[in-house]
This record gives sequence, C-alpha cells and structure tokens, in this order.
Amino acid sequence: RYGPVAGLDYYNILVKPQVNVAFVIDVSGSMWDDLPKVKSKVGNWLTVMQNANFRAHLTLVTFVNRVVFVETSCNLETFRAWIDALGVSGDPNGDCPEASLTAALAAAEVVGKGGHIVLATDARPREAEATFEEIKALLLEKGIKCHPIWKDICISYPNSEGEGGGGVAATLTGEEVYPELAEISGGLSLPFDEMEKALDLILEALTESLVGSSIDILCGGWSVEQPQLINVPVDANLASIDFIVTSDAGANVLLEVLRPNGALVQPTDPDATFFTGAGLQVIGVTAPT
Repeated sequence: RYGPVAGLDYYNILVKPQVNVAFVIDVSGSMWDDLPKVKSKVGNWLTVMQNANFRAHLTLVTFVNRVVFVETSCNLETFRAWIDALGVSGDPNGDCPEASLTAALAAAEVVGKGGHIVLATDARPREAEATFEEIKALLLEKGIKCHPIWKDICISYPNSEGEGGGGVAATLTGEEVYPELAEISGGLSLPFDEMEKALDLILEALTESLVGSSIDILCGGWSVEQPQLINVPVDANLASIDFIVTSDAGANVLLEVLRPNGALVQPTDPDATFFTGAGLQVIGVTAPT
C-alpha cells in the first residue's frame, strides 16, 4: 500500500537502526580457549540487537588454513544458531598460519557498502602480499570498516615431517597486516590478549554507529505464512515507483500493491507493469499518486 497517509508508518520502519556486519572468526585448534569467549560476546551483542528491534544483515565467515563457512542471514535467531554451533577444528600445535585474509576478502565481497567486518584470530595470515593488497582495495572501494582482534603467537609450528603448519611458512606478520587493515578502513585494531575487552569495545562502537537506511529494510527472514503490510509514502514529485519482492530460496512469492484509495493494482491497469520470475515479483506504477 502506498500514499501520503502511510508516511508515518513507513518512517517508523525506516529509522530503525540497520546493521550490515560480517564476523570473520578463526576456528582453528589454537583458538580452543578463546573461541568460547568470542561466541559469548557475539551472542550477547545479538541479544542487544534483538531487544532494540534493530534490522540486521549479518554474515558469518569461519576459517582455518582455508575458508570453512560463508553464510548471510537477516534472521538474528538463525545467525545465533550458527554462532552457537561453532567449535574448533585441528591440532592446536599444528595448524598455523591461517587463511585470515582470504576469509576477510570473502566477507568484504558479501558485506554491503559502508558495512563492518569484525575479524578475530590468533594467527598470522598464510596468504601472500597480493591477497593483502586485494582486501585493502576492496575495503576502500566499498567503504567497509575492518576491526581486527588479533595476536601474532600462532605463526608456524612443525608437523610430523618437521615442516611448518601445513607446510606453509607465513610471509606476512600479524603486526604488518591487521593494524593496517583497520587504519586504511577507519576501523579499530585491538590486541587479542584482552580479547573480551576488545570485543566489548568494537561491538559497542558498532552499536553506536548504526544509522537508519533503506537498504535491506524488509530483510527479516519472513516466511510465506507471515504476510507483511508495508506502508510506503509517495508524493506528486515521484514519477514512478517499483515494488520488488524476492525469495533467496527461489520459492514463489506474492506481492500485492494497494493504491491510496484501497484499490488493488491490476495487470490490466494502464499505469502498471508486472513482472514475475523464479522467486521474484515486480510491480511498477507510474504517476503513483
């Protein structure tokens, strides 16, 4: 439904704080004592998000010496379940260095412009200089702030053949990489030695930075069984308006548009355009007032 009488309802939705953030978490064996703390802090932050009724677009990336998991959800409970399920993998004395830069790059490709990446690791990156330059360029291009929580103790332990972790020696140090990611992106770089305090500071900063946005405003994990009525204000300066609904799973979706007088917009209306595809429906209206 659209029309000037609906302006206040839509405004109330629009000004709700938005969050577009990726958590990039090291789940290698050396994180056995720190991962539970990370999970607890992120879980507490999700509760803050829920209690404040914040809209969320959250990405989780986990990694060891490769990227293990990359998923995005707009449903806080779904994201909480992913966090709760995290556990370490690998030998704590034979799994360094880790793929932190590849994981951060995967996150930056998913996170929207102006979003945030929180990176937690106790290891040096295993990647070469080229990947470091690639992630820096993407952070700058998309205006994403990167917040590393790191330490540089997990470097490269010998395996049974006397080689470094996975046979790979780190060419970049954490001290060279993580503070620079924060500096060039406007983020925070904090030592892992005080991990819980560092997470508190970063998550508090994230909460304070949240602003209203029209991006992903209807992203809430709604199901077909939960139809939603959204009021959209328009005025005489608006030449046309497109209403779009999609389903990530490709399921059939139903979109209905009501005019200010309550009449349903029909495919036969001369000012209306309809398009339907797999998991997609679009209704366009010209001169919508």
